[in-house]
Amino acid sequence: ISEVHWHPKNGFVILTQDPVFEIRVGEQDIEKKFSRLERVLKDLYEKDALPTLIDLNFTKKVVVKLSKQM
Repeated sequence: ISEVHWHPKNGFVILTQDPVFEIRVGEQDIEKKFSRLERVLKDLYEKDALPTLIDLNFTKKVVVKLSKQM
């Protein structure tokens, strides 16, 4: 983790370092969201996929925007 910010619309936003990507956590159900984040990161690692954004601000899904790797 590189930085943690508060955004009025997105709640808590985490920026990672090496690789750099944004994680939108929000402000409610943080424990559940981190549990989902752990599963998503494991899946991305297994697929060798690099995200640019992971948005946890949805009740039943996680939105992941992938980088365009070469």
